[in-house]
Amino acid sequence: MAALTSITQADVEKLCVTDTYNSSIIPSLEAYLNQSVASASPYSFQATKTLLKFYSFFPTVLNPPNSLKAMLLSLADFPTGNFGVLTFIVQPNESTQLQTYTERLNTIMRWGELIETGDFVTFWAEFGEEQVSLSLSLSLS
Repeated sequence: MAALTSITQADVEKLCVTDTYNSSIIPSLEAYLNQSVASASPYSFQATKTLLKFYSFFPTVLNPPNSLKAMLLSLADFPTGNFGVLTFIVQPNESTQLQTYTERLNTIMRWGELIETGDFVTFWAEFGEEQVSLSLSLSLS
């Protein structure tokens, strides 16, 4: 397998198949997610779904900025149904410690609803308003 700083799509998708229930692959999945955000690697729904499942199964390893990045990448992969699938895995957390994360996640889910219903004018208006504060949230990773 490639170093965590440069993992290939083939490597990460192989991990998702061979080590589906092995939480030790989380760092590799997170590294690939960050590569995808930086446009250094193509988006992988399988890797994104696997990472979000681990976050769901093991809340102590939840990385809120990475979870938000994963949701934004899947939203950008429109018109696939990937975003809708992931909304069933990632659920807002009512913990006060994760309040900012929950607010950002709810915003991203609202954007997904606007895009899926074709309300692009409202989406772009809301996206423009939230873009700066969302960027700050994602940079906290």
